[in-house]
Amino acid sequence: MKQVWLDLETTGLVIEDGAILEVGLIVVSGDGPTPPEEVDYEAVVGGLGSDWTDMLPPVVEEMHLRNGLLNEVNGDDSLPLEVIEAQVVDLLSQFGEPGEFWLCGSGVAEFDRRWIDAYMPNLAKWFHYRSIDMGIIRRWLREIGVTEVYGFVSENETPHRALPDAQHALDEHCWYSGILADHLMPEGRT
Repeated sequence: MKQVWLDLETTGLVIEDGAILEVGLIVVSGDGPTPPEEVDYEAVVGGLGSDWTDMLPPVVEEMHLRNGLLNEVNGDDSLPLEVIEAQVVDLLSQFGEPGEFWLCGSGVAEFDRRWIDAYMPNLAKWFHYRSIDMGIIRRWLREIGVTEVYGFVSENETPHRALPDAQHALDEHCWYSGILADHLMPEGRT
């Protein structure tokens, strides 16, 4: 299975009046709880114009001031979103074909996929309709009464930066996959 563990940092929740600020992803090629090959990518968006901070709700502005992202958007190392999209498509083309990659992460089934569809349509073509959304799994576990999973760090401890958050979701997936494999797999099966 080909997976792209992805996170976007944005100006908020409203796609029509917003902008993508940062893209981080990990391409995983292989099967099992410990993927055999991983390649990562991260980029901060530039070229947003001078009034982009007007789009930020106070909670998002505070979060991205704290984590340093606001200082990097439109900075010397930033790239236009179109360039980022082209670089990511080029990266994915090294591992497969359009439509072969599962979109994975936390919130990807609804949040990130909608932003990608709206702002990076060429990238959207590379994703299969299936997703692995750790945010949905986490909420489901809480719904059935599992309020804490010992040994794994809470989502609240992530920095709200794209690549570290994508890595956190992948690590969480591997954690749960290991637990499920230990309890559900027949003995001797790997």
